[in-house]
Amino acid sequence: MKKFFRLCSLALLLSLTGRLPAAEPAAPAQPVYPAAAYETAYQLLDVLKTREMLDDSLAAMLKMQLEHSNANAAQRQIFENFFRKYLSFDLLKQGFADIYLAEFTVPELQELIAFYQTPLGQKLAARQALLSRQSAALGQAQIQAHLPELQQQLAAAAEEQ
Repeated sequence: MKKFFRLCSLALLLSLTGRLPAAEPAAPAQPVYPAAAYETAYQLLDVLKTREMLDDSLAAMLKMQLEHSNANAAQRQIFENFFRKYLSFDLLKQGFADIYLAEFTVPELQELIAFYQTPLGQKLAARQALLSRQSAALGQAQIQAHLPELQQQLAAAAEEQ
């Protein structure tokens, strides 16, 4: 049980962050862009409702992961507290801004803000997480449908060695 719980914890952690967390919440990286650029990026994060989407995604992911575990109520609370501590919007905000600033110029961010303030932009922002989940499920279903072929190829390759 403990081994399973540790593996589940590690898998969930890696799926959320792609790396292991520091012992304490990491301090935001030193700003690498001008303050005005960060303000524009933060405005985009606000228009995109990134804080709310992060909270919703984290809650949904925790619910899904914990439904399939043998965690008791105390362990579930530990999981929730841990991920809320290390994946809070306030800790990730500058990192999110850095990601956008690395890919878009400030004028481009301003254009994105203008778009996402329109009704269509708000509709896209509200449905983006759903569209991403549906796209991932489509890819997963495609792979699952052809998994026997992959397994055969791997088995054949193993026999040749």
